[in-house]
Amino acid sequence: MSSNGSIPPNMNPAPSGASAYEPEQTGVHHSLHHCYIWLGALRAAPIIFICGLSSLSGLMKLAEALGFVSVDAFFVAVLLLLAATVLVCGVVMGARAWTYRYIWYEFDETEFSFYSGILNKRCTHVPYSKIQSVNERASLLQRLAGVRTVNIDTAGGAGNKALVISYVERSAAEYLRRELFRRKHIEGEEGRVAAVAPGSLAGRGNVLDGAAAAIDDIRGVFAKDAVNTGVVACEYRLGNKELLLSALCGRASFGLALATVMAALVVMATLAILAVLADGTTFFAATGVPKSDLMLVCGLTGFLLLLCLTMTWVIYLVGVCLSYGGFQARRRGGRIEVERGLITHVFNGIDVDRIQSVHIHQTFFQRLMRCCSVSYGRVGVATGEESSGSSSQLETDRLVVHPFLPIAEAWGVVQGLTPEYAHAPVASTPLPKAALRRAITRRAVLKGVGFWLAVALLLLCAAAFAADATAAQGHAQLGDFAAATLIPGLLLCVAIAAIEVVGAFLWHRRSAFGFDNSGTIVVNGGYSTDTVIVPRRKMQYACLRANPLQRHAGVATVLVRTAAGVRGCDERLIDVPIAEASAWLDWVQPEGSRAV
Repeated sequence: MSSNGSIPPNMNPAPSGASAYEPEQTGVHHSLHHCYIWLGALRAAPIIFICGLSSLSGLMKLAEALGFVSVDAFFVAVLLLLAATVLVCGVVMGARAWTYRYIWYEFDETEFSFYSGILNKRCTHVPYSKIQSVNERASLLQRLAGVRTVNIDTAGGAGNKALVISYVERSAAEYLRRELFRRKHIEGEEGRVAAVAPGSLAGRGNVLDGAAAAIDDIRGVFAKDAVNTGVVACEYRLGNKELLLSALCGRASFGLALATVMAALVVMATLAILAVLADGTTFFAATGVPKSDLMLVCGLTGFLLLLCLTMTWVIYLVGVCLSYGGFQARRRGGRIEVERGLITHVFNGIDVDRIQSVHIHQTFFQRLMRCCSVSYGRVGVATGEESSGSSSQLETDRLVVHPFLPIAEAWGVVQGLTPEYAHAPVASTPLPKAALRRAITRRAVLKGVGFWLAVALLLLCAAAFAADATAAQGHAQLGDFAAATLIPGLLLCVAIAAIEVVGAFLWHRRSAFGFDNSGTIVVNGGYSTDTVIVPRRKMQYACLRANPLQRHAGVATVLVRTAAGVRGCDERLIDVPIAEASAWLDWVQPEGSRAV
């Protein structure tokens, strides 16, 4: 078997500072990098040591039995634990060294083959024509060593399980990616629409790009020279403002900020209720805690809770900024490539033909700033990294090509990266008035949090008053507290219900639907807005759904399914006028009219 480095040089010129390779000969075995042996054992060392801490007391007793005093016995026990960890890691390293000889991959004429196993042999063959994307991931240790974990996605089998090859030397991983796409016949520019770089995004960068470039130039201890993987037609980065706002305007950031605000309101409401109650109320008498002490405990608890939520929010923002450090999105030949990550490096490369839909999403804060994020719907994969021993993980079903940019520039990014989708249908069909009435009923009553909280609060207060009415004289305990919380609680429920009603109005106003010869567009509005464009040839099936109430109102739910996600993805819009929905369904049919 040959190593990753035994690849002949290419006869075509390569860019300055990058090595090049000629097309791979078939039947040549390529083994993993030797980091597979020792780095895998090194990753297991902390786990082994932490698990061994549970037996530290037993090791101390053993040390004391050997004649060591209590202080010395502790250090001896730690040394014994370290020795046991080294011994177990040595065993793991030996086992991985044995299996290392039986893991390799090779390029055949029509397919890529991966072999592994000693007793239970496993051979995976991937036809080049079925490859959808080639992704890479590198942890901090892998980046220092100069190796990568390569995921080859074919969207085949149960759960769309990807082929995972761990501990591939970085240059070999770059060459593997280029060779797979070349053999898939998408590396050339023939038959492709030329991509154009969005002019408004050119030249942007942020403070983390310098650190990301420095880390990338180091490449790792064992990595060889970079491989020329093709000509870039369109490329852009994130600016400082976009980097920060990408973290601030995310859903998780909004959720943490909302939780912090709600916690502050609850703490203030609790302190206000306790302040209103008189010192001699039966509530304080029942608890046995003075009013001042109870207010102090509630105040300190609320302060610690708010402090924890704030620190969690700050840590989350820093983590998101680091995850987007060195962000680059580009069009290279017939594929889209996105790489990011200052600590853990993530690379995604997807064939343009495998894009299922275009998503332009606006969170609440992004709408206020007239900005959005742009992503492509893709077939998701479940990666079970058997080679690295980690558990299965579910890859996202969207490839984010820009996390934050002005809404006016969003379509320019789509046209720059994928000119094949330069034309988009217009969402020309708004929702009827019946949809607004149904939305208010659905969101504020049937599924209304404020409405049902008010019902629950009234029932609890009624039960408290009934319990106090039947209690003996001087033993009533719950009535005062229920009376103090009733009005603030109802006000909170009314506020929540008002937010839900406003959301229904915004959904009705901003939601729309449309289609033409290129595909279908579905816009779901509200506090956030999600615009989905599905090309006609990417629709797996479409249908209309209407319950009796919808049929009475003359509306229906339109649903279009794509292959995005692990098990497919449904894009839907509720309460579309039945006439437009029926015309759309006739157009979707294979022999239906396409003149729109």
